Amino acid sequence: MITFLNKYKAYILGVYAFLLLIHFFLKDYIFPLSILFYATPIILIILYGIFTAVVFQKNKKHFYSLIVVLCFLTFHFFSKAYYLPKIRTNDVKNNSVLFWNIAKNKSGFPLDIISKKIEEFPINILTFVEADNISSEEFEVIRKKFKLYSFQKLKGNMIVGVKGSIKSVNYQTKKKRFKYNYITAVVNDKTIKLLIADVYASLFYSKAETLKTIIDFSETHEVDFILGDFNTPYESIHFNNYKNNYTSLRDYSDGFTATWPFGIPLLELDQIWVGKSIYASRLNKYNYSFSDHQLLIAEYLKLN
Repeated sequence: MITFLNKYKAYILGVYAFLLLIHFFLKDYIFPLSILFYATPIILIILYGIFTAVVFQKNKKHFYSLIVVLCFLTFHFFSKAYYLPKIRTNDVKNNSVLFWNIAKNKSGFPLDIISKKIEEFPINILTFVEADNISSEEFEVIRKKFKLYSFQKLKGNMIVGVKGSIKSVNYQTKKKRFKYNYITAVVNDKTIKLLIADVYASLFYSKAETLKTIIDFSETHEVDFILGDFNTPYESIHFNNYKNNYTSLRDYSDGFTATWPFGIPLLELDQIWVGKSIYASRLNKYNYSFSDHQLLIAEYLKLN
């Protein structure tokens, strides 16, 4: 094994350099190179870097150079993917919106978990994707359990509940690309516009068209909240257009920004973006065995 690794040292180092080039410079500009970008989050590159350093441990010049690169990557990882709580204070009590990919769980709906979160936070909006296994009977149980909310089972295996009224729903989809629901609701006598998105997970197509479709629709309709499982890392260049008129709540996270899988800081797939009418306060994230995705609760204040 050692002989084999020594024989292919140059290739091992070349792969490492190529992964760094993709992560920091090429990103997902070019398809199919974007496949590697999506498949190799920085934590995996760090692990591969450790392996590469071990292979080159007898070559001091290369070894110490690799250690320096590893230190830089580790610093970069924690500075970009780990946040201490950023709490913005105001004189008005915050509202909250919950988003959760319940991952087609065969157990149905997590009634107990959601009940506890409603007791803990002033949640006005509940949103769920991949709610494939919620039967009509169980949906009626949900409605009776949370009587203060108006619930609607949406196309695309999504569910929305608002502490107010749902005025309209517009469903859009493109086969094996994306699906989203645009919802207009009234909460606390204020109109709230939501877009709940579920982007397909396949690595083998460019996310450019999908993410552009979502942001173009959101800007045109002045959406307040974009919530979704984007199956695309935040570092994607295709999120750059989102930053013009929307703010990601990742900056208000407590701890690692990654949302998948099971609390392991690997991929930041689930995201919440808010428009300029929303004053963001904090993003709370929780891990449950019910789903491999984190449950997100965003605290906010509607400005107008």
